[in-house]
Amino acid sequence: MFNPKIIETMKKIFTIMLFALVCGMAMQAQADDYQPLVEDGKSWVVTYSYAHGWLPPFKAECYYIDGDSLIGSQLCKKLMLRVNDMENNNITTSLDKLIYEKDKKVYYYSVGGEALTNLPMLLYDFSASIGDTLSLGGVPDSETLCFQIWDTPQLKWGSASFNGQLATAYDPELTESDVFEIRECPLYCWYESIGSIEHPFLKLPRLPGAPQLLRDCRVGDKVVYMNWVDTTLFPDVTGDSQVDIADVNAVINAMLGKSTTLADVTGDGKVDISDVNAVINVMLGK
Repeated sequence: MFNPKIIETMKKIFTIMLFALVCGMAMQAQADDYQPLVEDGKSWVVTYSYAHGWLPPFKAECYYIDGDSLIGSQLCKKLMLRVNDMENNNITTSLDKLIYEKDKKVYYYSVGGEALTNLPMLLYDFSASIGDTLSLGGVPDSETLCFQIWDTPQLKWGSASFNGQLATAYDPELTESDVFEIRECPLYCWYESIGSIEHPFLKLPRLPGAPQLLRDCRVGDKVVYMNWVDTTLFPDVTGDSQVDIADVNAVINAMLGKSTTLADVTGDGKVDISDVNAVINVMLGK
């Protein structure tokens, strides 16, 4: 006969091992779940500021997906761009790109006279691994640029986690002996569902004091990522000795060309995140 105590101990060990296995599988499944960037109702807000963001933004760009467009047999989403130029008191809205996503890759067609004949440009390739080299578009003043993936970091925001890629731009003519020069190139980083947190649709290096920054990404009213309240980038606009939601509202009102005086936009008797949502909807033309 087996010792009952031994049997009971083995049961406990088995239960613990099973629990650990299930948890590990669940965590792995969660890590492997791809989060698409192109979604109906998605929007991104990018601001441009002087002095490392310690001054109110002088320009805001709101990108948002609005409707479909067919190019050949490929169904694309219309990526609209609403620009608020506070320095010149001017707001414009235009079609920026036609984008689509397939097999963890994000493609776009440049808008213009050649949009229907050109091949699509690759904006992101989230299927790439460390060591892979990519030719990507979305580069200012250039059609494409070569990148090499050096790391796959994760961005955590709230309870969410986003898989990313850390890359350097480089000259493909460099050899392995030039690896130091390659590593000395500026770093770029982008994440699933969000894109780059500097600018989701332009490849801009992560440089200290860069004027542009992704402030808000959401699908409808659901926030995916937000970086309005950042004590390293935003001042105490309201002068209450803390950087909080009140400063967020003040900065967004400044982006819209309004007075920075705080307002209860939703009329619920308090200034909170619902007022931020309301103001962003105005920026998006909703």
